[in-house]
Amino acid sequence: PEVRLLYALPAEDSIAPAEEDASPVLYTATNFAALRKPFLAILKSGVLNTSHRHLDNLSLILPPYADDLGTPGYAHPMTGSWYRCAHSHNTVLIDGGQPGAVLPSHVEAAGDGIRAVMDAPMTEGLNTAMRTLTPEGDTVLDEMLLEADSMHTYDWLFHCTGEFSMNAGSHKDDSLSDKPCFAHYEDVRRVTAADSLVCTFAQPDGRTVVVTVPEAENYEIFTALTPDNPADRRRHTLLLRVRGTTAKFVVKYEMR
Repeated sequence: PEVRLLYALPAEDSIAPAEEDASPVLYTATNFAALRKPFLAILKSGVLNTSHRHLDNLSLILPPYADDLGTPGYAHPMTGSWYRCAHSHNTVLIDGGQPGAVLPSHVEAAGDGIRAVMDAPMTEGLNTAMRTLTPEGDTVLDEMLLEADSMHTYDWLFHCTGEFSMNAGSHKDDSLSDKPCFAHYEDVRRVTAADSLVCTFAQPDGRTVVVTVPEAENYEIFTALTPDNPADRRRHTLLLRVRGTTAKFVVKYEMR
C-alpha cells in the first residue's frame, strides 16, 4: 500500500496487482517498478516534473536498508551537493559526472523481472543504458548494461546501512579524490578480490543484506563511508569500476 500511495497515479492504483499477488509492479507514469518477491526491490528512474528532480536514473532501492535518502531539507547545505545528486543513489556515474538534468527514461517488464531504460543518453555518445532486476529463487539478479561509441569510466554504486564485512582484503586508496562527486566519500579503500566478492551489511533488526559480485576480477573495486540522512550518520558504499566502451555490471542480492 505504501508503494502505491507514494508513486502511483490514481488510474495506475486502480489496476495495481492485489497485495497477495507476487507479480512485479510497474508505474510507468512515474518511472517506478518493483519486485515483490523474494523481497522488495525497486527500480526508480527519475521523472520529468517539478515534484522530483533527483538525478537518480536507473537507481536501485532495497528498502529500508539500501534506500533513497530523500533530503534533510531543501535549505540543508548538502542538498545540492549530495542528496539530489546521482552519486548519493544506487546508480552509475560516467566519467565521474552526472547528467545536468533529469533525463527521459521508462520502466518495463522483462520476463519475470523489471527493467529501467534510458531514452536519452546520460552522456554524449552513450547508446545504451539499462538495468534489469530478475528474481532467482531467494536472490535478485541485478544486470546493468552501458554501451558507448568511445572510452569511458563507469562507476556502479551501492550504498547501504549496517555493519559491513566482506570476504576480501583492502587497503587505503586515493584514486577517487580527483573527482568532485566523491568529495563526500571518506575512508576510501581499494579491494583485492580475485574471485567472487561477498559483502554483508548486518542490520540492527537482525537481518543481513548480502551483495555478491560473481566475477569480481572484471572490476576495480572500492569501499567507502558516505553520508546518510541525517548527514552526521554514515552508510557503507561499494563501488565497482569498469573502463571501456562497454560495461556490464552483474550483482546478486539476498536478504537473510
